[in-house]
Parts: sequence; C-alpha cells; structure tokens
Amino acid sequence: MNKSQAENLAMNAGSSLESQSTTSQAEVERRVFETLAQNVLGAAGQIFPSIEPSTTGNEYLTVEEFTMVKDPRYNDDSDNGRDQRLANDIGIAYLSDQDKSASKLDTEDEVERFECFQKLFVTLENVSLTGNNKAGQETHDIKVHFGFDERRDARCFASYLTVAQGKIYEKFMRGPLYGERVIYYREIYTPEGEGKPPSMQFVIVSRVLGESKTARRAILARKNTTRCICFEFNSKVCDVEKLDLLQSTIWIYDHDRNGNPYTSKTDWKTLIGQSLVKSTEAATFVKRSFGHERTDNGWLEELDKLFKVMKSDRNDSYGKVKIAVIDSGLNDTVKRRYMTQNNIVYKDFSHETWNDSWHGTCCAKIIGDMYEEAKLFIARIFEEDHANDIEGPIRMAKAIDWAISNSVDIISISAGFRDYSKELDEAVTRAKAAGTLVVAAAANWQNTGTVAFQARHNLTTMCIYSTNVGNQSSSFNPEPRSDTPNFAVLGEGFQHPDQKSEPMSGTSMATAAAVGLAANIIDFARQSDNKTYIYRSQDVGKLPGMLSIFDAISKPAGSLRYVEPLNLLPGNKGYSRERGRQRVREILSQAMERAN
Repeated sequence: MNKSQAENLAMNAGSSLESQSTTSQAEVERRVFETLAQNVLGAAGQIFPSIEPSTTGNEYLTVEEFTMVKDPRYNDDSDNGRDQRLANDIGIAYLSDQDKSASKLDTEDEVERFECFQKLFVTLENVSLTGNNKAGQETHDIKVHFGFDERRDARCFASYLTVAQGKIYEKFMRGPLYGERVIYYREIYTPEGEGKPPSMQFVIVSRVLGESKTARRAILARKNTTRCICFEFNSKVCDVEKLDLLQSTIWIYDHDRNGNPYTSKTDWKTLIGQSLVKSTEAATFVKRSFGHERTDNGWLEELDKLFKVMKSDRNDSYGKVKIAVIDSGLNDTVKRRYMTQNNIVYKDFSHETWNDSWHGTCCAKIIGDMYEEAKLFIARIFEEDHANDIEGPIRMAKAIDWAISNSVDIISISAGFRDYSKELDEAVTRAKAAGTLVVAAAANWQNTGTVAFQARHNLTTMCIYSTNVGNQSSSFNPEPRSDTPNFAVLGEGFQHPDQKSEPMSGTSMATAAAVGLAANIIDFARQSDNKTYIYRSQDVGKLPGMLSIFDAISKPAGSLRYVEPLNLLPGNKGYSRERGRQRVREILSQAMERAN
C-alpha cells in the first residue's frame, strides 16, 4: 500500500465515522421530536376545547410627547442619504420628564444653539433588531420611535401598526418566518383515509441565534379551527425530551366569538388542566374539590406584584375600604383569633350560639388575604352551610340594611336563593342608592336553575361566576345570561381555613376573590396621587364604574368574561413601580370614561 492509498483509506474511514456520528445525532433528534409530538398530540383533546384566556403581549405601543432639537447645520439635505435626511427631519429626541440623562444632548450650550419644538412619537417597545451591530447579532429590548406633528396622525399610525403586529403575529403562530427552517413535520389524518386533508399538523422550526445557540419552537394547528398553539423552548435537544413541555413558554392564538383575534400566554399544566369539581344543587354555597395543582396561595402570589404596585405610600391618609361579608359568620374555633388580629365588626342575625360552619370564614379569609387594609363587617345569617329559603332572604335584607347603616363600600354575598324575595329586592335597591357595591355569587347548581336571587338582579348587583385554573367556566356554574356581562373569577382550589388538604371551590370563593380585587381598585382610586388623575374617581366603587373596570380587564371565556387582574399591569417586564401605577391609572380612567 502506497502513501496515497493510505491517505485515501484514512480519509474514507474518517468520513465513515463522521457519517455515523451525524446519523446517530439525527436519530436522537428524530426520536426526541417524535416523543414530543406524541405528548402534545396526546393532549389535543384538552388543548383544543374552547378556552379563551386573557390577552397578553410582549410588545406594546405608547403615544408620548417629546422635546425635539433640530440642528440648523443640516438644513441642506441634498448631499445626504435618505436615512440621514429622515433623521435630520425628526431631530434629536429625549423625554421631557423622564430618562433625560440617557437621550439628552451632552451640554446645555448645544441645546440653546438649536431650535426646540414639540413632537409626538409612537413608541414601539421591546423590539429585537437583527444585524444592527458590528457582530451582526440580535439586540433586544430596543425602543423604536416614530415622530408625528399631529396627535390624530400619531394615533392613526399606532392603530395601523397594531393591526400589522396582529397580522405578523398570526403568521408567526402558524408557520416558519424568515430565518427559520422546518426540522420536523407531522400530519395526523382523518379516519376516512389518506385522501382527506390533515386534521392536525405538528411542526418544529428552528433558527440560529449566534454563538452556536439555537432557538426552537413547535406549532400545533387543527383543521377547521382558528386556534393554534406555539411552544417556545431554547434548550438543547437532550433537554427537550425531559423538561421542555413543562418549562416552555406556550402561546395560544385564536379568535373570539366576535371574530377578533387574541393571543394569550400560558404553561403546559394550565393548558391541559382539567377540573374535578363536582356540582351541587344546594344554593350557591361552596363545594370541595380535589386534585387541583394550583391553590389560592399560588394565585395570590401571582397577584402580589399587582397589589404591591397599587399599595399606597405610608404617609398617605385616606379612608380605607369597608366591606360587609354576609354569610355564615366565623367558625367558633378561629373567631376569637380572627377578631383579635383583624379589624372586624361582628353581628349575628341567627338564633344559634354555636357556629361550626367554615363557609363564611373562608370567604372572609380570601378577602382579607387580597386586601389587608380591609375593615370587615361580618354578618352571620346562616347556621349551616346552606341557605334557608324561608328565613334566609329576610335575614339577608336586615344584614344589608345593617351594612348600609355602617357606610360600607362593598357588600359581599356568597349565597343566594332560587325564588324572588320582595324584602331582599328592596334591600339591594337601597344599597345601590346609598352608593354601595353589592357583589353576589351566581349559583352552584349547573343548569338545574337560573342565576340565584339576588345575583340575577343585574340593575343592583354584580353577579360573579367561577372559572377553573385554565380560565374555563367551572362545571357547577349556572347558565350564563344573555342580557348582561357574565364576569368570572378563579373560584377553584382555595385552601380550607382549617383542613389544609381539602381545597374549597364554588362561585362563593369566586365572589370573595372579586370583592378582594374590587377593594384594591377602590383603595387605589382614593389615594392622593390617583384621585385627581382618574376620571370620576369618586364613582369607581359604584356599580356602573366597577362593571366598566371589570370589562376593561377581562377577556371572553366561552359565554363568560374571565377577569384577569394582571391586565392592569404593563405587558413588558422590568417596569418601575411608578410605570406600573401609571398603567393602572390609565386603565381605570379610560374605563370610567365608558361607564354609564
């Protein structure tokens, strides 16, 4: 064997080993992607029911007024390129009241030499730019400013840009974009045979991020549906097999019943979560459920960042929100401790001295956990965990009048009755006339009856339904009404005050949670730095105002409107507390402008 033959043999051997290595890696990827596809497609029955969560997004638009400085040295644009002429026309921008140090000209002397004027900008935030640096890599969290002289033009452009964002996002959710390539494709056909179009498609695409990093995402779409699901995961192939479904960011794209597109962000457990709540025909009181992965503690942790933003400064003095809880009172085993540790006024309208019911205790605890500043007026009108249809309405009417006499801001009623009551009807009418917000549970009897009275009185009360952790209607909800908003709040998986292993669920829990949220909103509107900014801030706690606010922060969930409190906060991460408070002010003020 000569030297040339030996070299050729060595080269062939090396090529063979390299080919085997490549084949082995491709086989690993194929097996991993097959496993991933099986897991996702196996859960398709849970993924594609009508879930319509809240809209969230990373990019958002603002219209702000900037101070402009135009350099007279560039009056002649004839020798400049298009980009330079555009830059000279817009000028050098900086915020007039914030971020001055980062964008202002270096010296005050330079500013004085230039002509100053005002200009409006549409700002697109959280933008990623490709190839805008020497290394040709992506730069994230960029702000792009579009300048306008007229506010009308700026708002019009912002609207057009929002539509464009939606179109681009729809394309992103349905297939690969520029720079992405398909690395896995699978079709699931209808039972009729191969000649039929695919009933479901599962695609994995990837793109190179630079420095040997790869971003992968999977797209799941189904025939004859507008919905599609996008899974984003940035880990290596070997990690996909183990953890990526649990750790991936999941986006849902769909259209609501009015044909308007929406997107929502979720996680794998929430996407495929199933409720195990059993229904009941006993009034609207709570029923327990088992097997939930998220409890009230987890939900409250999510809301904690909102409540921290909304909380007032220590030196701000104003009237805190007073809340009446009309229910079964406090259980005797915890009553003394609750009365000592909290600001509570208690009145018993029943004939029993002993109280072993936990229903009212749980409702009061939910409200107190969500709004720590609350002064609670607790009225006991039931002896047990069910409503008495004979004495119940009369006792409830008396308790409502007692609450009105104490000038409460909100009355929470996590109970109701099947039949109309004249006394109760007149009592809630008096409460509305006094400017008191009455929030009442819908019912827990599924479709065996209509919404409970007094919650069905939509002119005087705010009716609350329940959702599960997947933002779907709870199985025990009554049939939604067609003539009024059907607001729903998480009502499943709340921790029992005494029996930690038995979560509590029902429209009762959802009502208490809605009251806790409403109390935070009213408190925020009373704070000294907010009440002059928010339009009709004095009416935020009245029925028309709160209905409009809940509508502003809710999204369709079937026939219900799921209330998502975190919609009050900016959509991007890393915002300051003041930016968060300003966002809350803007949403409340806009909602109050639409209120009746």
